[in-house]
Amino acid sequence: MVLLWLGAVALIILDLFTPFRFTAKYPVAFVLVFAPHFIFMQEVTEGGYYGIYLLLSVYTLLRINIYPIGRHRTASHRLNFMYSGKRMLNLSLYLSLAQLIFYPVVLHYISLSFKRLVADIIITIVIICLTALNGMLRVIFTSKWLNVLKRLVCFMFVLVPGINVIVMLYLMHIASKEYDYFEYKLNDMPSQIENQVCRTRYPILLVHGVGFRDARYFNYWGRIPKYLRVRGAEIFYGNQEGWATIDSNAELLHSRVMEILKQTGAEKINIIAHSKGGLDCRKMIHKYNMDRYVASLTTMGTPHYGVRFADVLLKRIPDSFVNRVADIFNNIFRKYGDTRPDFKRAVYMLTEKYAMEFNAEVKDSPNVYYQSYSSVMNSMFSDPILTVPYLIGRAVGTRYNDGLVPEPSAHWGNFRGMITSKGIHGVSHGDLIDLKREDFRGFDMLDKYVEIVSELKKMGY
Repeated sequence: MVLLWLGAVALIILDLFTPFRFTAKYPVAFVLVFAPHFIFMQEVTEGGYYGIYLLLSVYTLLRINIYPIGRHRTASHRLNFMYSGKRMLNLSLYLSLAQLIFYPVVLHYISLSFKRLVADIIITIVIICLTALNGMLRVIFTSKWLNVLKRLVCFMFVLVPGINVIVMLYLMHIASKEYDYFEYKLNDMPSQIENQVCRTRYPILLVHGVGFRDARYFNYWGRIPKYLRVRGAEIFYGNQEGWATIDSNAELLHSRVMEILKQTGAEKINIIAHSKGGLDCRKMIHKYNMDRYVASLTTMGTPHYGVRFADVLLKRIPDSFVNRVADIFNNIFRKYGDTRPDFKRAVYMLTEKYAMEFNAEVKDSPNVYYQSYSSVMNSMFSDPILTVPYLIGRAVGTRYNDGLVPEPSAHWGNFRGMITSKGIHGVSHGDLIDLKREDFRGFDMLDKYVEIVSELKKMGY
């Protein structure tokens, strides 16, 4: 008996302090068949044997619910915690199925009073439910591929019998896919950083869109600049105004580019522009003969051919109302630094009517490499912030849009493709710049920017 106690303690020590864990996949599967049956095992074991069973069972159940997996050194703490939830869900499902075999088999050979049997079943169910609940909460709270709506739905059905099994299977699938994806990224990251994959020949200028400014404490570009800098990119911001006209911002961008070239000693600059910022940059290159200083222009969701619902709104909404709204926006943005805000004119410059005039006047330079990307929302639920303009866009005939810009309108120069993701999400106008700082399934904007910038590097820009 002493040897059995020593063996049990040795198993626990091995599990805690060595790679030879008895709570690994296959050993724990065997132990868990018997672990929850405290009352049943008390009936069939005696004295010290029951004490050994109790020690190993309690330790195993606590271990699984507190620290179910060993830490993978290549994965982040978040990924390990999320994956531990996946393992707990896996084990709770296994526990449930194992009981369907356990009870008929053992009761065929061993009789147990009805009260003790019911008590044993209740304890087993409670242990399974607590393990499953723990696992679901770990995944729900830590997964980056679950948006707010999906988290709420999962919470609603956590305790609903039958449906919660479907939720468990879904969460296990999400956790497994997300873990594999992000662990691959973490493994690949040192190579990207070491090789400085984003160290382009020329600095990169990020130019924001309409209605925003390059604020100090809220970066318009989300996590993108930091992600690129770590991989060698030299990043600057356009610092143009939020509601200024295209001509006004083109003037400001001209001064900004010359300032950066003087500061860095570079011969040229690469520009990545979002939304109306792409039009500001095209005008700047054309008007000020900046093809001598601009190596490339990459536009993300820029309305090169206009936004149809802007035409419709300006046509149907009374001019007096538009003027009042314009005054409000102009006053607000003056306080935030705009010196020449012109809301009404800036909105007009997004119309299809103005786009025809603009494209006829502003010609591309053969000395600049122009490329573009578009995106689409897959449903009205893709981005709550842009639900209304998305529906308006569909209503006026632009079925495929990113919540603001019709998909074909974003094509310019060398069109590199439409960025989207699986499911109902898609990629919204805000997602193109990581506005919500959100990761979700089937789409990683940070990696997309690494791809864009590293390609510019390979092309000699």
